[in-house]
Amino acid sequence: MPRFLAFLAIAWLTFGTGALAETFRLPKTGAPAFVVDSPPGSTGRFDEQGNLAVQFDDRSAAVQYSIIGSDEGGLPFPEIASRIFKAAGTPPYTHTEPGAISGVAGQSFSSLMTVNGVMLDLTVTIVKLDGSQAAVLAVLRQKSITPAQQAAVDALVLQARIDR
Repeated sequence: MPRFLAFLAIAWLTFGTGALAETFRLPKTGAPAFVVDSPPGSTGRFDEQGNLAVQFDDRSAAVQYSIIGSDEGGLPFPEIASRIFKAAGTPPYTHTEPGAISGVAGQSFSSLMTVNGVMLDLTVTIVKLDGSQAAVLAVLRQKSITPAQQAAVDALVLQARIDR
């Protein structure tokens, strides 16, 4: 499993300021793919494994998008989630509930973590794309997020599309 969420935590600490909205596609060619419009006031970046992270410039939250292939995408949701949390070095998930990405039903897994003394809420949502691939959307947000900041995160998550 790629160092999925480690990039997200590092991004939360280090990203610069974004000025304009930008559209990202993950992967850049082929299908299935995430299509994500990052809003003004956020910065998007791909890591060396091809994951996409979008961080809000006020550091209130970051969202990471990934497509998991045949080695792990066909596993049951709890197994995928356990591997993601373990690979990221975060505490195991403590809560699970139904979830969805781009209208595709799946499962969400949540936990709390601390980065540089800041309490963060981590939610990982996984959906199956076919028998061997899964889409993963991870949201890392400060526990002290304001309603306006939460609305911006929700808007970013809800507008993500999966092109098949």
